Amino acid sequence: MTGAEPSQYAVTVAVCTFRRNDLLTSLVQTVAALAANEVPDGAVRLLIVDDSPESGAAEVVDNLRHNVAITLDYFASAAADISIARNHALQLGAVASDFLACLDDDCVPNPGWLRELLRIADANTADVVVGHRQFVAAPNAPRWLSEQPFLAENLHYVDGSVPTHGNTANMLVRSSWLQSSRVRFRSEMGTAGGEDMVFFSDAANAGANIRFAANSICDEPCGGKRATLRYQLWRQFWLGNNEAVINAMTHHVTRLRLAARASKRILAGATHPLRRLLRRQAPQWRWAVALTGSGVGLLVGVAGVHLRHRSF
Repeated sequence: MTGAEPSQYAVTVAVCTFRRNDLLTSLVQTVAALAANEVPDGAVRLLIVDDSPESGAAEVVDNLRHNVAITLDYFASAAADISIARNHALQLGAVASDFLACLDDDCVPNPGWLRELLRIADANTADVVVGHRQFVAAPNAPRWLSEQPFLAENLHYVDGSVPTHGNTANMLVRSSWLQSSRVRFRSEMGTAGGEDMVFFSDAANAGANIRFAANSICDEPCGGKRATLRYQLWRQFWLGNNEAVINAMTHHVTRLRLAARASKRILAGATHPLRRLLRRQAPQWRWAVALTGSGVGLLVGVAGVHLRHRSF
């Protein structure tokens, strides 16, 4: 479906959730308010896929159903496996909708989030549109979290351009393409994480027209346990390890090149403080340890040791 005003499309917004009921309440209310403003003439429904084994979000959804001006559907995958949950979202969300928009349950969409996704899809006849997810430090987070590059993880591309990476924290998929291509999240990635990166690689290989919506922005606040040095060091180690896991699925880089990349990253981390001191800059000791850990995690992944993803 092309040529229509973006506000006239039928859209399902899918959110996969896992034991984040406090965040889910706020997210549902935010999505409902944005949908009313940004797709006033279209039909927007919100689909919650609960991946917790105890189906703990059911009561939250029931309480919200009569308090928000949006159709609210609930499905319990109850698998504790993100690939299973995401594939249920794709299957159920594409029914009777022109587009499926995906959000993560720990993200906060900004005004213009859905309107910009639809605008880019319409202007470029795109099959997949990736919005920008930006990590933001919570008000009580330590200063080093934002002063050092811990939050500068997601790339920002030119509006309407073709991105080289994407994630499902902020994504729009054309339902007709989804049904014809049969691209789905790989079951092998369900507990390791990185399933969204592999999904985008598979979508590109299937010929999807993928575009970037620079003005569709979702914030992912980093506070609580996520704002601790212990968590951030573990995250960088896991990200490095997951890079190897993703490559094992996509075969973009040889193991030898990955090992060389890991060694280079370890060296960069080890020498990071000295190089900054020579430029009369703060040494960023925490980031140096994190960067070194990312390289070690990648090297461990190349050796065949793959870590499970942790959810906080």
